[in-house]
Amino acid sequence: MIINDIELVKLYCQIDEFCKKFIPIWQRNLIESNKHKKIRKQRKDSLDYGEIMTILILYNSSSYSCFKYFYLDFALKNLKEFFPNMPCYDRFTILQKKAFIPLLSFLLHICRKSKRTGLYYIDSTYMEVCRNQRIYRHKTFKNIAKRGKTSVGWFFGFKLHIVINQMGEILNLNVTKGNISDSKAAKSIAQNLIGKLFGDKGYLGQELKNDLLKNGLELFTRVRKNMKQKFISRINQFLLSKRGVVETVIGQFKTRYNMISTRYRTPANYFMNIISAVTAYQLNPRKPRININQIDNENLISNALVKI
Repeated sequence: MIINDIELVKLYCQIDEFCKKFIPIWQRNLIESNKHKKIRKQRKDSLDYGEIMTILILYNSSSYSCFKYFYLDFALKNLKEFFPNMPCYDRFTILQKKAFIPLLSFLLHICRKSKRTGLYYIDSTYMEVCRNQRIYRHKTFKNIAKRGKTSVGWFFGFKLHIVINQMGEILNLNVTKGNISDSKAAKSIAQNLIGKLFGDKGYLGQELKNDLLKNGLELFTRVRKNMKQKFISRINQFLLSKRGVVETVIGQFKTRYNMISTRYRTPANYFMNIISAVTAYQLNPRKPRININQIDNENLISNALVKI
């Protein structure tokens, strides 16, 4: 669904305000290749960082599943009055690469605003870059992506790891190669969090649990059939049963925000689409969340221990 004109202006103003503060600091710290740089005039068909980021986030908030069709059928026809210097599609695919660092920094800036509530959910999802039959002739992500295995089967690509609170806000995220285990990635994205963390069976392991507990984060997972059952309180069992909220968030990444695609020909544009999809989700006020008020029902506050 395409946002209206008022929401579009609000989105651009929010991004432009961030760019005005970030871009000068970022450019001052860049390593210059030449001491004497030629000052070139900005082309008429050139967009600034805020305009590029706005168009990318707007695509991931739309119902289009292909960026090329979105840009040609919608952007050039309906956004020309807002962005008068919009170039052709081929030119935009070149220009968008320069906004990679500002877009990533903008996402991290939004994630820092997420509330540390003490209740967190962690999960990962695979992101394939090609079909398994085409692995040996695939060139775009050769020597970058790796083969991995999930409950669905083998894939070739990357993994996205996220941590959210009960309100659906993303606190940390990480993109790894497909052969990195969930428990290994959890140590990095769950750091600096204090409270309770709920995950699936992929995060089982006493070593990971002890490492997180040293930093004040208690990990809860279900056990496999061949393992001894554990006893936890009713309230923790209830919170663990609501772990599906993080799976809903990942499902929205793939369906609503067009995060997964195998059409990209360069790694930079591929990762930019992932970043803009997560950013579009973070900016959406309507997120999947857990109703904590249900804890007061059915004597869930009781300290009685139950099996999982």
